[in-house]
Amino acid sequence: MVAAPAAIAATISEIFLTPVKARAPPTMPRGLAIFDFDCTLTRFHVWGKYRNAPLKEVPIDAATFVDLAAFRAFVARARGADVEVAIATFGRRDFVDKAMTFALGEAHGVAISTPADHADPRFDFGGGDDDDDDRPRCAEGSDILGDKNTQIDELLQRVGVDVADASLA
Repeated sequence: MVAAPAAIAATISEIFLTPVKARAPPTMPRGLAIFDFDCTLTRFHVWGKYRNAPLKEVPIDAATFVDLAAFRAFVARARGADVEVAIATFGRRDFVDKAMTFALGEAHGVAISTPADHADPRFDFGGGDDDDDDRPRCAEGSDILGDKNTQIDELLQRVGVDVADASLA
């Protein structure tokens, strides 16, 4: 069903003519479920098996997942309850994205965090500058960060959820 031209025009006018401060703020999710990827969602350690293989050589199918139907159902139910889903992995983002695309479709909307999203803590130049832009990034497939706490904190900020409203799987 196509909206009437008048309704479309009214919506466009509202968007462009309503002052930004008068618009309702975007809604943030009520919670965040953060999963590990390898050996949690998958039956085997995908990064451990394929490490530096080209993405096209990494097979992702239903057998890759521990329980694909259950994961899909969880995501649907979580999103229905205004809870977003994210993945924190030490592995490669492209592996996880390929798996999420297979599981949930091209526009899966799952936030993915890897070590490469963060400055390498071994390169602290001192001087009190907290700007990470000039520091090398951590390598995907590494545990340079020591644990996933940095990744989890960043995911919470990215999605706009307080730690009290997050759960880890």
